[in-house]
Amino acid sequence: LQTQGFQDVQTRLLYTSRPAHTWLHDPFVKTIQRAFSLAYGHHLHVLPLTEESYPLAPFREVLKIPVILTGVDHSPAQLQEPNELTHRQRFTTYVKFITLLIEEVSHRVP
Repeated sequence: LQTQGFQDVQTRLLYTSRPAHTWLHDPFVKTIQRAFSLAYGHHLHVLPLTEESYPLAPFREVLKIPVILTGVDHSPAQLQEPNELTHRQRFTTYVKFITLLIEEVSHRVP
């Protein structure tokens, strides 16, 4: 901040956390990708680390379970759409994705 002309601004560290990380070759990632492709009709774009994963790190570290974040795309361009039907269709497709994911995971449980 000081190099950008904000010498009067002071900061202090309040909290730190490591990101939750699941390897791309993990079988759960492959399960997510299959369910996504079936629901959306195209390949999933994977972002290895995002800031949203930080609060999930204890699940990965303590419980030793894979952590994957998914969500409905609400990019700024799409938020401007006046057509409510488009939002409903996007939500419906996401529900289909989650349903397919649960079905895929249920086949893996002994």
